[in-house]
Amino acid sequence: MRSASLLAIDEDTNLSEALRSIADAGGLEVEIVERSRDFVLRYPVLRPDVTIFGLVMRDMDGLEILAWLFNQVDRLYAVVVTRPDCPYRSAARSLVGANNGMDVVFVTRSPDEAVFRHDLSEALAAVLLRKTADGAAWS
Repeated sequence: MRSASLLAIDEDTNLSEALRSIADAGGLEVEIVERSRDFVLRYPVLRPDVTIFGLVMRDMDGLEILAWLFNQVDRLYAVVVTRPDCPYRSAARSLVGANNGMDVVFVTRSPDEAVFRHDLSEALAAVLLRKTADGAAWS
């Protein structure tokens, strides 16, 4: 059985280092792109098990990514990283709540790097556990 695969967007949040250390510890395959446009191009090729991205980005915001992903798959497993003051948080939660095929965990970006890594690791574990519980095979 192959390990789970992750596709993440990291424009400004310095998510890459934290995500790579979590992925290495869990034996996960990870690809990180710097722009949401690249994410849209890579997603159909990779068909990752889990996606990770923020809500505020330059090319496409996280709401557009969520809507785009919902049209790509029957069931979405994602971790969405937000800041406490993010203006899109409630809209993203509403979008996820309105679509039964989305299994999304929201993580608030802590200024404390150790806390953020812990929270991100817990969110990723929760999404992977849900995917396993749903009986979904790794892509």
